[in-house]
Amino acid sequence: MKPSQFFPPNKSGFCPDTTRPSGLTSLSNLLLALVAMLILSAASARAANTNFLTNPGFEQGTNGWTIVAPWTWSGPSYAVQNTNMLINGSATAHVGVHGGTNAFKIWGYFQTYATTPGAMQTFHAAAGSAWSSDGWVSTQVPDNMKTNGAGVGSRCYLRMLFLDATTNYGAPLAAYTSAGIDLTSPTNTWIYQQVDDGAGGTNLLAPGGTAFVRLQIIYAQPGPSGGIYAGGSAYWDDVTLFKTSKPDPEITVQPLPLTVNYGQT
Repeated sequence: MKPSQFFPPNKSGFCPDTTRPSGLTSLSNLLLALVAMLILSAASARAANTNFLTNPGFEQGTNGWTIVAPWTWSGPSYAVQNTNMLINGSATAHVGVHGGTNAFKIWGYFQTYATTPGAMQTFHAAAGSAWSSDGWVSTQVPDNMKTNGAGVGSRCYLRMLFLDATTNYGAPLAAYTSAGIDLTSPTNTWIYQQVDDGAGGTNLLAPGGTAFVRLQIIYAQPGPSGGIYAGGSAYWDDVTLFKTSKPDPEITVQPLPLTVNYGQT
């Protein structure tokens, strides 16, 4: 008969228990778990301090820009222009930018009705998460914002929407805007804009049911009057969208069930 495996006692008179991990193994596992938690926490913190927008300074693209995802558009009246280009209507005045060499130009387009062309990016967002957005805008002579025949002018602003899973921006769960600029705003000047809740609050909470957050650059042009269109344009540069909520993990897409063997990820 094969003898049983025998472990001699150690100096203290006790035999080792091979059914339990050693203290060194337990400590190693604990350290690995702590490192994993620190990595997750650091990654979450970076996400909370990172501009979610792609190409926020519009340094990619020039006049006649091909869309750089995930920017999408509503209306055809947009371009990315640089400081080598002339302002529409001028033979000498060059386009001004806030940073870099490029800026995003947006304007109304000539229709018999009011228009709200815009540019937008959309991201997953969880209910209860907090977001903020800002940017710089300028209206430049001689293509500065003007009025229609009734003296009504355009307005250009940032808008943040919280959307449910249908992404129906015609009926958002919540919508917030910046103050915006119009024909009364200083020309050839970069004006700081920040989206707020109407009472000065800039950390905007996603309401219950939120699945997405969308940032839009809007140019709202009134319809013509007396055959006169409002006309003019605005430039945007260095636009941001930050998640300002605490860097806790947020479930923005529901996980799927998965069966794995022991030891697999």
